[in-house]
Amino acid sequence: MGDTPHGHLTRRLLLIGCKVILIAIGTAFAFIGLSTVSMDRPIDFLAYYGAARHLLDGLSPYGLYATAYGYSVFQSPLWLAWLFTPMAIMPMHSAWLLFVVINICLLILCLVIIARFHNTNVSPIVFAYILSCTLGISFIQIRFGQVTVIQLFAFVLIICAMRSRQMVIAGLLVPLALLKPHLLIFFLPSAFLRGDRKLLLSAFVSTLALMALAFWLRPAWLHDLVDTFISGQRASDMAPWKFMTLTGHFSLPPWAGLLVPPLSLPIIIWSERKFRAMPTSTWLSVALALSLAFTPYAFAYDLPLLLPVLVWLSLPWSWW
Repeated sequence: MGDTPHGHLTRRLLLIGCKVILIAIGTAFAFIGLSTVSMDRPIDFLAYYGAARHLLDGLSPYGLYATAYGYSVFQSPLWLAWLFTPMAIMPMHSAWLLFVVINICLLILCLVIIARFHNTNVSPIVFAYILSCTLGISFIQIRFGQVTVIQLFAFVLIICAMRSRQMVIAGLLVPLALLKPHLLIFFLPSAFLRGDRKLLLSAFVSTLALMALAFWLRPAWLHDLVDTFISGQRASDMAPWKFMTLTGHFSLPPWAGLLVPPLSLPIIIWSERKFRAMPTSTWLSVALALSLAFTPYAFAYDLPLLLPVLVWLSLPWSWW
């Protein structure tokens, strides 16, 4: 580099880049500390952890779990409890720490994969900046111990597989995306419309196989899920949190959310035809963001699902 003005500028930029990266790393570790130390009993993580513990003890995972702030309910497909069984062997606080670390690692991996969607190399400084912003919108999700980041990772892998025309792999990942089915209203039909028969077949077979395994291991799991969902909705007092959905914005009753999927289907079909020329990865990123609006209910901890479209919007105009 030498002592030329160009070399001096390069050294200063490298120094700034190192500082930014260190700040991002420090932010991540501070994030871990805030998430694991300041809340001994994370609200939603306790339900997932408790459901996995019940499975290990031979009990039904479905039910209400008491927390310091009320109740948290496990009302997801049975295979979500299977994902948490390795952590359920550990003490709760250790499992919580591992959960936070896994979430941060998945967020970083999602950013790397999303950058490849657009065939662009993100500089370390820009990557550190995006990571810091990502941790910001993911704070509530990780603080509560929700599984939105895990679901986001499944969405990103599906988009990546479809972009590479690996439709069978994309279909096999659909059950993992079904951890919170109400967040798929716009994304899943859009993916099926962009895919082919291999995608539909592999998604159907993989989901059916997991459901069959769940029925074999616990025949009453679906009945327990529905019953727990109904009792959980009755016990819920978090209606004001549902601000980001169309039904919540217009203060519609909960049953109105059931009308969203059939009413949104014509809009999905029209949108797919209208934006057919848009690259698959870009359109599915937009569809994932639209799912938050079209879902019957969503919370602030679902905001990480906006990450793919936010990264796309942050790219230079030449990438649009």
